Amino acid sequence: ALVLAAPPLFLNDFFSNLAQSGVELPWLSRVVMSGSRLLAHPVTLALGFVTALTARPALVRFLRSRYFENWLLALPVAGSVYRTLLTTRLVRALGLQLEAGLYLDASLRLAGTASGSETVREEMESVITRVMNGNSLEFALRRSSFFPPLLTEFIAVGEETGKVPEMCEVIERLLTFEL
Repeated sequence: ALVLAAPPLFLNDFFSNLAQSGVELPWLSRVVMSGSRLLAHPVTLALGFVTALTARPALVRFLRSRYFENWLLALPVAGSVYRTLLTTRLVRALGLQLEAGLYLDASLRLAGTASGSETVREEMESVITRVMNGNSLEFALRRSSFFPPLLTEFIAVGEETGKVPEMCEVIERLLTFEL
């Protein structure tokens, strides 16, 4: 919209000269000029502002929906960056809660919620179920297709050495560097 609205604001004289010159402009130039005049009209701006105010709650709900999140995660580059960001949030929260002395199941549940992602929260619920059934945290995380192998390898080392919170800090630093 800004590309269409900017020309009449900054190039009004230029548009007038082009229109009066009698030169046949390409169709795309004519469309951009007409659309920009329409968007720069005060009534159109007022209608756009009112529409934006009323559509905002629906847009926010859509952007927080599972459908949008799955679409975003499926994108080639942005999806992997978003997945890395969510994993970073998860391990930061998990490490802090384990270091504070919370039980593993509570830490996993709170870390899933702290990630801000419905997908991660649901994955963590399945991880909690596996852990509560007697599996190791590394095994439970490896069964999920969401988490990267780096996470499961470091968690395995943390479980073997009894230093899962410290390994969460290491994973967080590595993932932050990757971002």
